[in-house]
Amino acid sequence: MNRMFYLCAVCFLATGTKFASAQQQQIRERDVKISETITLRVSEIGQGQPIIFVHGSVGDHTVWHEHLPEFALKGYRAISYSRRYNWPNENEPEPNHSAVVESDDLDRLAETLGIRAFHLVGHSYGAYTALLFALDHPDKIRTLILAEPPIVPWLKEIKGEQSAAALAHHKKLYEEFRIPAAREFRNKNQEKALRVFLDAVVFKGAIEKLPLADVEICRRNIAELQALVNSDNCYPPVPKDAVRKLSVPTLLVSGGASTDVGKYTDSRLFDLLPQNTRERVTISGANHVMWKTRPKETNDAVLEFIGKQ
Repeated sequence: MNRMFYLCAVCFLATGTKFASAQQQQIRERDVKISETITLRVSEIGQGQPIIFVHGSVGDHTVWHEHLPEFALKGYRAISYSRRYNWPNENEPEPNHSAVVESDDLDRLAETLGIRAFHLVGHSYGAYTALLFALDHPDKIRTLILAEPPIVPWLKEIKGEQSAAALAHHKKLYEEFRIPAAREFRNKNQEKALRVFLDAVVFKGAIEKLPLADVEICRRNIAELQALVNSDNCYPPVPKDAVRKLSVPTLLVSGGASTDVGKYTDSRLFDLLPQNTRERVTISGANHVMWKTRPKETNDAVLEFIGKQ
């Protein structure tokens, strides 16, 4: 992960009124109770086919706020939400948190919102969640957009010239991130745990050098990080046979300058997906947080893909 949070002219004819109305709308926020014990903060704007955005690690529903209006203007009901342990949710921690749990939460959220089928956009760990959701519920997906899901178990299986680098990346994630971060959490040193995370997945000294606003977003989402590093299933397996059978229009979005897990695993994921439903776009000059570094190019790629399905 390079830098974690570096996460149509309107035609006033028959459809112009709808577009203008969407442009004038404000993003609406509310808490949605998806079970007796779990409540998720949801943001929403627009009308039309639903498109749900799932954020990455130490992010929350607000990281999509600058993008949701553009999709609303194009005629979509644009929705983002904070995953189980992300701000401002206050759900009680449970053991062995993972993208499997997040996928189940997404299923219950869509059901609670009355959404039967939707476009699904996931970034980073949110893409991990989206992929597992699509494998379990392909009938609920109109299109699937995955931006560099960190399928860490696959790093050990990469062949060819990237094999050594992929193995080194896998080792780094455990020895420089998960193990020391878990130790800091046990010692109740949340700030040190966050520093370990940012040093390992962004760059050394990131906590001092990143914009303060970005660091504050990480700080307020520290509960998710703690839940993941303490889990025995932080990076759940992704069954390859199921990927081969995934009959859902799928777009992989990769950052041309990314140094995250997807640098090694995106190509493997693309090769496994059915040829007649897969597409891939690499955003030139973008790092892992392509919606931050190349927002227009990334949104344009997503809109073009879902628009032609």
